Amino acid sequence: MRLQRMTEKLDACGATYDVLDEAEEIDRRSRWREVFAKTRKMATGEWVRGGFDWHVFSDGLTPCLSEARALEAYASLPAGTVWILSDGPMAETYAIRATFAVAPLANLQSLGDDVLVVDRDFAWTLALTHEVGWCGPYFSTAVTASDEAERLASPAPPRGGGRLPRRRRPS
Repeated sequence: MRLQRMTEKLDACGATYDVLDEAEEIDRRSRWREVFAKTRKMATGEWVRGGFDWHVFSDGLTPCLSEARALEAYASLPAGTVWILSDGPMAETYAIRATFAVAPLANLQSLGDDVLVVDRDFAWTLALTHEVGWCGPYFSTAVTASDEAERLASPAPPRGGGRLPRRRRPS
């Protein structure tokens, strides 16, 4: 049912698309997690929380833009080819390669489903949630996610701002 609703929306906005097979779906989801959810894995040992990949953003583990700023960032991107991944603990999962002549946001957000839209090269992602108005949508870039993962992997600076304590001169 979720896939059918998605393909109906894609048809309505004039997108061309292919539904990927299970192996390709697993590959794209794994790649999304490696790029955007590495910080969750590093911090908790888990890739997802509550079955939702987008919680990496709501929990503040990967920096992102949210709500109107997320939608503005997405709307500023040129149309093109994206991966659309279902998100959440639902039984029906899917992955779609879709090409849009215009940004698909208005049509996809109205689904009320949890969806990850990601650039074909994984340079950015838009996470749409079922909790519109409370949680999400979220927008992040691979560079932002990578920078945060590197920061988490770096050793903590010494206490006291990294300065060595002053030595007192003998009196």
